[in-house]
Amino acid sequence: MTAIAESHNETYIASSDIHAKQIQAWKLFFSSGRVENDSIRQEIVKSWKRSIAFGLRPDSHKANVKITRQSIAIIKEKNSALIEAAVPIMESLRLSLKNTGFIFTLADNNGIVLGVIGDQDAVEFAKKNNYVEGCCRTEMEVGTNSIGLCLATKMPAQVSGAEHFNARHHSWTCSSAPVTSPGGQLIGVITLSGESHSTHKHTLGMVISTACAITDALKRKHSTNEKKKSEQLMYSILRCISEAIIMVDRNGNITHANAKALHLIGMDINTLRDQSVVKLFPKIREILETAKTGESLPLVEVPIEKNRKRNFLMLKSYAVKGESGHCGSLLFLSEKKTFLNGVRKASGLKAGYTFDDIVGISDSLSTQVDLAKVAATSDARVLITGETGTGKELFAHAIHNASDRKNGPFVAINCAAIPRDLIESEIMGYASGAYTGARQGGQTGKLELADGGTVFLDEISQMPLDVQAKFLRVLQDGTITRLGDTKPIKLDIRVIAATNENLYEKGNDLSFRHDLYFRLSVVEINVPALRNRHGDIEKLSSVLLERISKKSGREIVHISPEVMSHFKNYPWPGNIRELENVLEMAELTSPAGVIQVTNLPERIRQYATVGENSAAFVGTATQEQKKSELLPPELSAESGAEIHKRHSLSIKDAELNCLRRAMVETNCNIAEISRILGLSRSTIYRRIKEFNLNKVIKYN
Repeated sequence: MTAIAESHNETYIASSDIHAKQIQAWKLFFSSGRVENDSIRQEIVKSWKRSIAFGLRPDSHKANVKITRQSIAIIKEKNSALIEAAVPIMESLRLSLKNTGFIFTLADNNGIVLGVIGDQDAVEFAKKNNYVEGCCRTEMEVGTNSIGLCLATKMPAQVSGAEHFNARHHSWTCSSAPVTSPGGQLIGVITLSGESHSTHKHTLGMVISTACAITDALKRKHSTNEKKKSEQLMYSILRCISEAIIMVDRNGNITHANAKALHLIGMDINTLRDQSVVKLFPKIREILETAKTGESLPLVEVPIEKNRKRNFLMLKSYAVKGESGHCGSLLFLSEKKTFLNGVRKASGLKAGYTFDDIVGISDSLSTQVDLAKVAATSDARVLITGETGTGKELFAHAIHNASDRKNGPFVAINCAAIPRDLIESEIMGYASGAYTGARQGGQTGKLELADGGTVFLDEISQMPLDVQAKFLRVLQDGTITRLGDTKPIKLDIRVIAATNENLYEKGNDLSFRHDLYFRLSVVEINVPALRNRHGDIEKLSSVLLERISKKSGREIVHISPEVMSHFKNYPWPGNIRELENVLEMAELTSPAGVIQVTNLPERIRQYATVGENSAAFVGTATQEQKKSELLPPELSAESGAEIHKRHSLSIKDAELNCLRRAMVETNCNIAEISRILGLSRSTIYRRIKEFNLNKVIKYN
């Protein structure tokens, strides 16, 4: 132990009583293994004992640098993030270390020194003990020192003078603090070393602050990297998604948009980025409001100017929420045409019938079918006329499916079924805020839904005059203007209209525009009434029965000759629709598998064959007397003989007679009349008013 003490005296001279006490304690411990009083901290004593256990001697020569230059390069590459965060902070302190005799060192979690910065004289002095880049300063290598103690305890540590295990280090005071990763793991140690007599009581505090600064820098770097990774991942996802997407922050400013979105709006990302979303969509301020409040926005239509033309996009926003709450929104955009295609597909806006579904061989029908097939080869407008129930819509479907537009939408609009005050907005659509209660973002009209296909206007005669005037523009230049809007929208549609009234005569009394009639009737098809289709009743009945049986799931029934005789002589004011309804009732009430006369409604049972080409009204005097009592004198029914003497009854007369009989049979029950004749209630009310049948009506 004497030799050790002498070696210590040659390398170190105490500058204070504390250092003197440390030296005495150091000598005592290494000579006897004892420690007296409190001159040495317990963590130092424990470290000395660990150093002895590692087989080290306190008087050993300086430790050699065992790591090669290549290995050092690899280690530094592995710790590049630590070095990048620490070096700028250490460099900022370099000037303050000039001429102080202090140096900063950075070591990894294995005690390998990665860099040395500080006073040049101190750096040179450190080299004498191999305290240089690449050396290892763990307790296992050099015994008790601040770096090794910090790694062992994972706590800040200061080792001064004779607290060092090796006597060669007794002239140094070293203060070390751990540097942790963003995840909290110890990844390195920052150390300030200098001669013991120069050490200030705040030295350890400064080192701890430096370590904290490096740890914070690592966290910021990590946060930035993670944000970049997230953004890159998000951008990669956006690039891969086929939908057009715009990202908006919580302030409503645009942060990113994928290529599809940029194409739709006709702008580049540099122009778009950091712009308020309201500048892009000024008509829909709710987008900005929901982006700020963190709410989602239902599907709305947004107008946008692109290449000096107005286009419409469909927009839906979704709020994006993170751990800290609302952080922005994702705006999903789609071309209106693409959106409408989806709506058409989901809504089944397609024609369901072809010319093969038109059943009949009569000349009157065949002539009109041939004309319809010719019309299908062009985009010429078609007006289909005929009585109610003759199958005008069937012709419209068939024309569409035989045309070049067969893959486009087929939109049917019943002009009589839409309330008069809503028909314009339903057909033309309306802009956002067009009227109180209007849907946010506006509403696409039926004509826009038909873009690229065919629009079928049933009961065109019921279209209001003001809407007729606007519809003329559709036919003239192929554009519409929504209700409440000023800019026209270009459409590509084919128009087929249908009516059971004489539009030319309605034009004479100014209830229908002549100019609209002339534009609609480029090709005029008149679907013959069923009573004028000689030879078609039997075939039609067979086809309809097959369809009814398939729908009901029952076996196909047959029609008795007597029933067919009645069918052929009955005038069928409700035409094919009435025939189908009669057959459905008869099929339901024919358990024997054969439709008999008893399964028919009373109005049809009254018709029977009289000779080859004539028919007589069958009914007892009592029945006729009852019916005369039910009707007012001015509307008493004609006799069967009188009816069959008038083969040339007009359409109106036939409808009047059938309506009268149905009113008698049902005691004027509108619901029952509707079922019997196969007509809608609104049509029956209209006919009663038209024929001036002022009988009291039951509304049930």
